[in-house]
This record gives sequence, C-alpha cells and structure tokens, in this order.
Amino acid sequence: MGMLFALTLPALVVGLVLLGVVDLARARRRRRDGAAAAPVTAAAGFDVLGSVFDPGHRHRIEHDEFVEMDRDDDGDAAPPVSRVNLDTGIARIVVPSGRRPARR
Repeated sequence: MGMLFALTLPALVVGLVLLGVVDLARARRRRRDGAAAAPVTAAAGFDVLGSVFDPGHRHRIEHDEFVEMDRDDDGDAAPPVSRVNLDTGIARIVVPSGRRPARR
C-alpha cells in the first residue's frame, strides 16, 4: 500500500511540503549564522507542479522572463543633450566632455 501511495499525486504534494519545511529550516539556520540564503528548492518544485495544472502558468513565466530581459533602463532620465530636427535638416550633436571619441 505504501508503494501505491508513493506513486500518486498526493504523495508528490506531501513530499514537496516536507521538502519546503526542511528547506525553510535550513535557510533560517543559515541566516542566523550570517549567510544569506533563500529557500528555493521547494519553490521550484511547486512552480513545476503549478505548471502541470495551469497551462497559462508557463506562459506567464516566459512573459516575465522576456520582460526582465527586455527592461529598458535610461540612466538618470535627463533630457537628451543632442538634438535632431528632421524638418529643418539640422542635427546638433554634443559629445560629453568626459568621453571623447578616439582619433584614427
């Protein structure tokens, strides 16, 4: 009977919960000792289990990964120093004094 239970989905969930408790206890012990650690083993298992039962979950994960890679950081968000006016055909390009282009 034990072997039959081990092959079922509830056994997988019970195993993941037990793994999560052990992982959380290890992370707390490491934090107490001064090392930064986050419990990730059980979280990864629950993510995979959630992907099995929720088909849109994988799409959300892929979208979040894409958004994370496609992030656009503009620096200090200052207005641009160089200006291009397409109507008059005039371009004003200012090279910052800290970085000068190399002469060839």
